[in-house]
Formats: sequence, structure tokens, C-alpha cells
Amino acid sequence: MAAASQPQKEPAAPPLRELGEAEIRLASLLLTLAGHGQRWSSSVLTDFDLTPNELAVLAVVGDHSSLMMVKDIHAALPELSPSTLTRVLDTLERKDLLLRSLNTADRRSFQVALSVGGQDTLRAYRAALTQRFAAAGRSLSSGERMLLSELLDRILAT
Repeated sequence: MAAASQPQKEPAAPPLRELGEAEIRLASLLLTLAGHGQRWSSSVLTDFDLTPNELAVLAVVGDHSSLMMVKDIHAALPELSPSTLTRVLDTLERKDLLLRSLNTADRRSFQVALSVGGQDTLRAYRAALTQRFAAAGRSLSSGERMLLSELLDRILAT
């Protein structure tokens, strides 16, 4: 009788004393970079009078090519409770960034799309954030930026 295979556990992280100076420095730099990114993003959100949840909903709806059902937005953002999602949709609709209409196929549900103002806001937010991050990388050559992007992709893939 074959033994049932046990799920593989991830190896435990080595104790700090076993990490080399390079690993500790890299961890410190990544944490610092994450903090800067969060501050830059928060600053841009403030400029656009958006909360992180409002931006998340705008991005999900804006990246979808057709009308979205509210349940599909919730599936894409499971960290938002249904009541929080409803409040965010109400707020975005009041700000004229989102259009919500009754689904003609199922009158118990709503369809959602970005308004022209929502499309413009999302586009402008992304442009402003990209400019902010690009400014941070101007001290690097094009090749260095490409290499950094590739290295960060590898780190994030682990």
C-alpha cells in the first residue's frame, strides 16, 4: 500500500544570524522601496481624492472590456466585503466616476462601467503615478532600469 503523499511545506526562513550581509541589505532596501512606493501611491491618491478601495474598484472595472456585474467585481476584490463594495460603488457613482444600471437579463443584479470621468481619472492617476516612479529611476541608465526591472520581477516571482 502506497503512502499518501504529504503536502510539501515551505522551508523555514533561516535565522537572521545565518543570513549574509548582502541578504540583510537587500531585505532592508526592498522594505524601504516598498515604503516609498506606498507613500508615493498615497500621495497621488490624495491628489485625486480617492481611497485605496475606490482606486481598486476603478482599476478592476476600467481594466474590464465590457460591463461588469457587481459579483464579478467582488470576485476580483475578495478582500472587500459586500457591504464595503456597495459603499465604494455608491461613492464612485456620487463622484460621477462610475455608472451603475440594472441588469436587463437579471433584474436582481447591477451592471457597472466607468463613466467618462472615471476613465479620465483612472488614466490620469496611472500617468501621475508612473511619472512619480519614473522620476525615482532617472538616475539610472536605460539598461540599468531594464536590469532592475528584470531582477525585481525575479524576486516577486519567488
